[in-house]
Amino acid sequence: MQITALSCGRPQGNSAALADYFLQQLTGFATTSHHIQLATAAITPCGNCEYRCFSGSCPYDDEADAILSKLYSSDITALFVPTYGGLPPATWVALMQRRQSMDWKRQNPRQFLVGVVLANAAGATSKEHTPKIIEATVADWGAAKTAYMQVEPREHQQSSLTPDLILAGDVQRKLSGIVDKIYVWHQGRTANQI
Repeated sequence: MQITALSCGRPQGNSAALADYFLQQLTGFATTSHHIQLATAAITPCGNCEYRCFSGSCPYDDEADAILSKLYSSDITALFVPTYGGLPPATWVALMQRRQSMDWKRQNPRQFLVGVVLANAAGATSKEHTPKIIEATVADWGAAKTAYMQVEPREHQQSSLTPDLILAGDVQRKLSGIVDKIYVWHQGRTANQI
């Protein structure tokens, strides 16, 4: 069982802490687990390529294809996406733009996809758009089973600037509830689905 968590915020921030907690909860369940820190990845955003990906392959040679391949091939994939100025981080947007160079509409009947948004309307320049963007991404991913969770740090008396959000008992309970759903889902699959 391959499990991949993608944290899209600061390497030592709340997204990374939640991703680590999630992977820790599934330790005995995974044969391999990976925590990809998107903030440290080199990903070129789409542009100035004349849509070459529609008639061949993407002209950019960076980490995007490897990361996307890992996300799509894992049995369980969890996306931990914070909000910066009301939107997902720019590296997340670049990675999702680059999905068009892949067969990103493929179905994965073995995959459980989790989307977790760390919303923070206080820093938004207009209003908070990240939850709708990530919820739509999860719905459109092509996984067999999905779960979505939104966390507002200030609802838990936590700051977005410190990585303490995972210490809130309610946040742990919600994330553990998703882990429980993963266990139930996996137990309900037949041998040819695993």
